[in-house]
Amino acid sequence: MKIKTSVLLLLAAFSLLYSLTAKNIYLTTNTLLNGTSVRPGYNFKFVWNGIGQGNDGSIYMTISDRSEEQGGGDVCVTEYNPYTNVMRSLGTVTEAYKRANNCIDTEYCNKVHTWLSTAADGKVWFGSQDGGRGSHLLYIDPLTKTVVDYSKGQKYLFRKSTPMVPYLNLPLLSPSDTSGVAIQNCSFTNMNINPFAPNRMWTNSYTNNYFHCWDVLNDTARSFPGGNADMRVFLVDKKGDLFASLDGMVLKRSFSGSAKIIARNVSPNQPSTFVYTRSFDSAFTSNRGTGNIELYDFTKDTVYPIADLPDGYQDNKEYRAMTISKDGKSLYILGNSGIVYQLNIQTRQYQNVGNISSYLADSYAFSNGINDTNGNWYICTWGGGRSYWVQVNLGKDAVTPAVEQAASTTQQRSLSVFPNPFRTYTTLQLSLPGGITGGRVDFTIFDHQGRLIHRISSAVNNRRVILTKIDLNSFPAGVYSIMAKCNGAAWTSKILSVR
Repeated sequence: MKIKTSVLLLLAAFSLLYSLTAKNIYLTTNTLLNGTSVRPGYNFKFVWNGIGQGNDGSIYMTISDRSEEQGGGDVCVTEYNPYTNVMRSLGTVTEAYKRANNCIDTEYCNKVHTWLSTAADGKVWFGSQDGGRGSHLLYIDPLTKTVVDYSKGQKYLFRKSTPMVPYLNLPLLSPSDTSGVAIQNCSFTNMNINPFAPNRMWTNSYTNNYFHCWDVLNDTARSFPGGNADMRVFLVDKKGDLFASLDGMVLKRSFSGSAKIIARNVSPNQPSTFVYTRSFDSAFTSNRGTGNIELYDFTKDTVYPIADLPDGYQDNKEYRAMTISKDGKSLYILGNSGIVYQLNIQTRQYQNVGNISSYLADSYAFSNGINDTNGNWYICTWGGGRSYWVQVNLGKDAVTPAVEQAASTTQQRSLSVFPNPFRTYTTLQLSLPGGITGGRVDFTIFDHQGRLIHRISSAVNNRRVILTKIDLNSFPAGVYSIMAKCNGAAWTSKILSVR
């Protein structure tokens, strides 16, 4: 009986260990290693945190073509659609500068060091790390899929050694010294947004030890002391307040200027990756160089230690990736040896569920909860002069896709409109319930007398969030009704056009 029991346990452990599968997805038109590059002639070498996921499920990677020691260079932005298996280039960062007529001869983008953060309106924000005047704020437009240089028209500039000041109050400097950059002679280190607070985008930067908070909806900004260039991760709650770990303490800071220490004696190592829970009321972090896993509870202003995994820094590798299961009960964490751990959040027990080291490059691997609806987790990895994705299938314990998380944040409504009120253009966002994977969505717009004035359709194609831009410039100001229909279901909302 003991022998049979031992054999059954061994078989169960073997089955669990090999239930996890993986494959590599390369930056080629067919996603295979021998395929045609999505940008022929470009060297996809280094990624420095610059990954993220949009509300439509697409995943993005920003790749430098040379090391920072070499100087110069550019950063290419790539998009991968996990549902169509299409990989493509969206162009480079300096090409975005030139489209905005916001690039000088001595300027270049060496890398993107910030995570790519998605706001409730679908824009995917990131900051550049440049040589020349300073660094820019950019975003990926969710409808046109173009990279946009936001810094061209902004009213505020963060200076290297002083807090942010309005452009109009700057000392006399030539336009080439100030206009068109977000931060002067310095580089962004990190960025984060909580979709419940889309107008609170927090950043930090090298050398000036300041946090910078942008209100991108109202085009205002503030800066606060206490930043740290080594911060790979800081978090933002649903009110737009910042939570940052500093030398074993956690600081909470608001846009109004208030600040307080909410926790002491937490892990002295800086968090290196994170994942928000489905409600965005809390988040988990994993610490660089150690196995410390911690929970940031925004509702209670508290940080809890969850686990200490046995797989810290080793062999000059830095593997840091995390995601959360669909039921919210488990975390999956990548260790530096390539082992994937499954951590039960409630019991705080963990187990080894597989090893993906053979799929990873030899230097870096990271992810902050990038997933699709088919149970796949996406990890960016680079080393040996190339960068690519690793797709890890977690089987029946499908992870929560970022598209579902983002869809649940915009006012908790299935049909949302932004901006609203609007003058000329606005965007309709429909969050589809589970089970709808095909067909089309028909949007119809009616005036105040119930007359149909506009109709537009969009194919579902396995998307959970449908975004559609509309132009009502030819119609008078007033209140309009919107109806969205898909597979027999219907949603309604109202919009206000102003002039």
